[in-house]
Amino acid sequence: MSLFPEYTDHSTLHSMSVIDFCNRLIGPSQASRLNEDAIYTLLMGCYLHDVGMGISMEQFREFSRELPIDEYLRHHPGADIADIVRDFHQELSALFVRKYAEFLEIPSPEHVFAIMQQYVLVEWLDA
Repeated sequence: MSLFPEYTDHSTLHSMSVIDFCNRLIGPSQASRLNEDAIYTLLMGCYLHDVGMGISMEQFREFSRELPIDEYLRHHPGADIADIVRDFHQELSALFVRKYAEFLEIPSPEHVFAIMQQYVLVEWLDA
């Protein structure tokens, strides 16, 4: 169950829209120049880029230890957990991917790193 069901759609349909947008940006001629690793990391990055929006409270507690929450709260004194999740969902997505890489069958630490690095770009494209 999603921690914040009132958030906008971050389901697989949303991820498919992001993939479609990336395909349109790259175009068929450039896509054919990508190797298998680049295609894999791009697709996994698109599919998983918003997974941080759907974490459990237990995952939030665990992952938030690695985030600058205290600094954030100094600048956003009225922020609640929903605000933190929304504003840090890229980082939370990256931490989720790193933790569950084996479960997600991501083939190597290099692939995990490459997927995690895409979130700034994917979030910009998604805006």
